Amino acid sequence: MLQGGIRPGDSVIINALQHKNKTGFTLDILREISIYNKPRNTDPTKKPLNLRISFENEMRDDIRSIYERIWFNTEHTNINFSEVDTEEAARYIGEKLGVNGYSNKILRIDPTDYTYMDLFSLIEELEDEGYEIHFLSIDYLNMISKKGCNTGPQGEEIRDLIRRVRNFTSKKNITCQTPHQLSTDAK
Repeated sequence: MLQGGIRPGDSVIINALQHKNKTGFTLDILREISIYNKPRNTDPTKKPLNLRISFENEMRDDIRSIYERIWFNTEHTNINFSEVDTEEAARYIGEKLGVNGYSNKILRIDPTDYTYMDLFSLIEELEDEGYEIHFLSIDYLNMISKKGCNTGPQGEEIRDLIRRVRNFTSKKNITCQTPHQLSTDAK
């Protein structure tokens, strides 16, 4: 993945201040992993899957971003997305991202009551459906409920949430990526 950078089972946090294209960057990585890599399953009976879960953007926004980038890189022209049917754009993306054999799913989930246990259940359900998840892109893991996480000094719940997700995905050899917004105090 990415010419030897991110490896299977790694967890990557994209840290930056607000409005610095963290979500766009994570979408670019998803697109590039799907287009420029050939899946290598540990279980050849499973379908390789790259999974995108957004707890922030609507699916249409993610589809638009991926579609525009693929279109520009393929056709070398800009496109007015408002003139494109969203379902047609989703089919186009599916075809382009599946060029090397990956299945790709893009989901939008309300983070209000969603916990790390719900995330783990979703991953296990997809595995039961015959998928082997290679790449998990979570748009703002920190947005989900911290219910069940350890509490303590400021930030302890967030650290525990990240640790739990990292440990779960690592043992399943799933590469996991999420952006994380730094406080403006970081300036």
